[in-house]
Parts: sequence; C-alpha cells; structure tokens
Amino acid sequence: MSGRVVLVRHLVMPGGLDESREIMRFLAQDISQDTYVNIMAQYHPMTQVSEDRYPEINRGIQSEEKWA
Repeated sequence: MSGRVVLVRHLVMPGGLDESREIMRFLAQDISQDTYVNIMAQYHPMTQVSEDRYPEINRGIQSEEKWA
C-alpha cells in the first residue's frame, strides 16, 4: 500500500478486549504495521440496549478496557 495512508477507527465495546486485541493483531500482520488506528472508548449504551435484551453491552467501557 505504498503512497496510501490507512486510518482505522475502532470502537472498543464492553467485554470486547480479546476481540480488540485480535483486530490489532490482524491490522499489524495482515494489513500493515504502519496502519493508523484511532481507538475510540466512548461507547455508551442507549435506551434500546436494555439489560434484558443486551446485558453484555449494557454498560460503559471500564478503564482496564480502555488502556489494556
């Protein structure tokens, strides 16, 4: 990908630390180690994300998920 800049925006999801690590591994190994990554930790559940329907994402991001 010479001459091109790739920027990936990644939204960190609650409980998704393993998935985030796998995405970073994929980007570094399969795309390019020079890929720019914007890690977004501003996920906030809205009214449709109720505890009954989606308990796994019915919370904000914890600090250990932001900086792991």
